[in-house]
Amino acid sequence: MVRDPGTPAACPACGAGDLISISMTVSGTDLSFTTCHACEAKWWTREGEQLPLRSVIDLVVDGRSARAS
Repeated sequence: MVRDPGTPAACPACGAGDLISISMTVSGTDLSFTTCHACEAKWWTREGEQLPLRSVIDLVVDGRSARAS
């Protein structure tokens, strides 16, 4: 498995290195969801920048609306 270069090597909340990251494309946008096994912090990133959950939900909703049209 190869680490996404946009995902940190350590958790920004606790500094642990035991992370699980899942990359996906949502509405044409490459996103990564990462969670820390040690402290259970969770975050989304796009091109190495953290995204609020609301932004991810908006991407999903916008993508669903576009397909329904």
